[in-house]
Amino acid sequence: PTSTSPEKRTSITIPTISKQTNTMMITCSKCFRLNNPNARFCDWCSAYPDHASTSTQCTKCHTNNDSFAKFCSTCGCVLEPPLHIIDTRL
Repeated sequence: PTSTSPEKRTSITIPTISKQTNTMMITCSKCFRLNNPNARFCDWCSAYPDHASTSTQCTKCHTNNDSFAKFCSTCGCVLEPPLHIIDTRL
C-alpha cells in the first residue's frame, strides 16, 4: 500500500565554520593551541599566548613569512619550522 499523502519535509540549518583567509594565528606558550592574534590569554589553558611565533624568518633573504609556510614567499627557500621549548617542570 502506497501512501498518497505528501511527505512532510522539515528544513534544518547546519552551522558552518567560516574559513578565514590571511589570518595569522598565535601559539600558546604552554599548550601550543592556536589562538586568535588579538588574544590576551589562551582560550584553552588561560596561559599567555606567544606572540613571537607568528612568523618565520627566511635564513637566506630574511623575509618574515607566515608561521605555517614551508617555503619563503620571496625567494622560495625551504623554511625551517620554529623550535618550541617545552618546560619539563610542568
